[in-house]
Amino acid sequence: MNQRTNNEKGSILVTTVFFVSLLTAAGLTIVVFTQNSTQLVSSDVGVKQSFQVCQAGIEYAVRKSFNTNNWHWSATHSGFSGGNVDVTVEDSTVIAALKDTLQVRVTGTAGSASSKQMFRIRLSDISAYAVYISGDLNSKVTVRDSDGTPNPARAFDFATEMPTIDADLLRQISISQGHYFSSSYSMPNNGIYPSPPDSGFYHVRPNGTVSDTPNVVYINGDLEVKNGAQIAGIVVVTGDVDLKNSQRVNGILYLPNPVSVVQDVDLYNKESVYGGIIGSGNITGLGNPDKISVYHIQSYLSKFYGLFNQSGLPYVAFYRFWREY
Repeated sequence: MNQRTNNEKGSILVTTVFFVSLLTAAGLTIVVFTQNSTQLVSSDVGVKQSFQVCQAGIEYAVRKSFNTNNWHWSATHSGFSGGNVDVTVEDSTVIAALKDTLQVRVTGTAGSASSKQMFRIRLSDISAYAVYISGDLNSKVTVRDSDGTPNPARAFDFATEMPTIDADLLRQISISQGHYFSSSYSMPNNGIYPSPPDSGFYHVRPNGTVSDTPNVVYINGDLEVKNGAQIAGIVVVTGDVDLKNSQRVNGILYLPNPVSVVQDVDLYNKESVYGGIIGSGNITGLGNPDKISVYHIQSYLSKFYGLFNQSGLPYVAFYRFWREY
């Protein structure tokens, strides 16, 4: 009996030791797994942070490219939230094949993780275009040089990059000049706006002298320009523009909304814009070819971009991911 009891006690002890050992091993495995998982998560966070830092470096390079009048600017090492970035800029003086393109190498680091990316940036002087829109320009519209010669190269539609125009500043100036419309505006036949003597592209001061500030007309709605009417300055239209029967826009039509449409609504006469059409809408001529003519006026376009493009320059940057290196 005693021998059997002793055997049972010994069996229980062995079983207990086995389970304790098993639990200890399982605990150690969990600790090691948790440590490895923590390291993997930490590494993943670091990789994401380094990628984000790299993106910040690219954005920096684009902004820097806007703020120079040539392709050459010094590379930099900068700190960003979460890490650091090194920017190396190469152009045709470094790699002849780049021509008018900047190649930007960016290394972003966050902790021990890093991301290396290469982008190519091309600045385009959009004041060379009488029409620069993200929408469609149909075949009924003719784009011309200032002397009236048809020149399709003055048109750029379906643009993927648009200038950052300060629409709020345009609105403020229009209010200060008394040219703000809170809703749609329809010009009467043979009407002139702004009224003489303030009827040209440039605004007239109270003493009657012409300033170097354009008239700014801001229409929070649709614009209708009827038979023989004329409107001048920088004309901002948040809705559609209807041009009717030999009217004239002497300046810039700026369309901030992609739903906007510039169209002629008469089948017999031709409508003219002397300056340019910029923005996110579409331009649609109806009826016979050559229904809307847009004449390239460089001085108007340069003034528009110089005052209201947030870079202060008539440039947009086309940049794309090239590869990792």
